[in-house]
Amino acid sequence: CCARAPLHFSWRATLGSATAALLAERHARGEVAQVHSTVVARSIVGLFLYFYLEDVMLEMSASDEAGIDDDEIAEQMADLLLHGLLRSGST
Repeated sequence: CCARAPLHFSWRATLGSATAALLAERHARGEVAQVHSTVVARSIVGLFLYFYLEDVMLEMSASDEAGIDDDEIAEQMADLLLHGLLRSGST
């Protein structure tokens, strides 16, 4: 019959439209930096994929290396993505 689009196309489109909608609201209120939604979505997915692939492919557990559980790693990753590394007022 006909060729189908790869599975990742559908979730990528869903993630992209959700990210764009969320950022549009936050941009309008001046709550977030003017960063394109594609950059935001790929940065988030890329960070989580990197951690996962390193764990699986290289058998290097980030939680073992850091001495914290996976939930804490996820919390710190989210905090880093949402708030950055520098404290307010730092240069």
